[in-house]
Amino acid sequence: SKNFILITVSAFFFFYSYHAYLILPVRVMELGGSEFDVGLVMSLAGMSTLLLTPLSGILGDIYQKKYLLLLGSFGLAVANLGFLFFDEIYYSYLLLRFFQGCCFSLYFVSAGTLIAEDTPTQHQTQALGFFGVFTIINHALAPTVSIEVVKHFSYNDFFISTALFAFL
Repeated sequence: SKNFILITVSAFFFFYSYHAYLILPVRVMELGGSEFDVGLVMSLAGMSTLLLTPLSGILGDIYQKKYLLLLGSFGLAVANLGFLFFDEIYYSYLLLRFFQGCCFSLYFVSAGTLIAEDTPTQHQTQALGFFGVFTIINHALAPTVSIEVVKHFSYNDFFISTALFAFL
């Protein structure tokens, strides 16, 4: 359906924008961070996602999922732009990564639920499979492209580009 295509394409851009930050350890080390700092910065997004996901489900039952999806996208774009203004590991990178994980939770739960709700029961597994491909492909694609953006341009260009992809 039209909604399935729109959500799947938007998920591709959202998850590109999120998974691009798999290169953040390089930046943390350049800023003088230790291996511990890398682990702490990178784990905060996952921790906040884990904490917020049950609440995202509850919110999805109360509010319209498309608004939560948009909130997750907009929030991720704002967080990604936030990296432009901070070049310190403590506390700014920690807060931004925590916020990115919260946005991931809102978007992921809302998008997955909208896909399931919009798809006939007999095709839900297939639809979620296709949706999954467009989200998971960014585990490989986003860091590969992002490291080239940083190499040929700058971290600021990287932060701006990921914000634009989140807006898409």
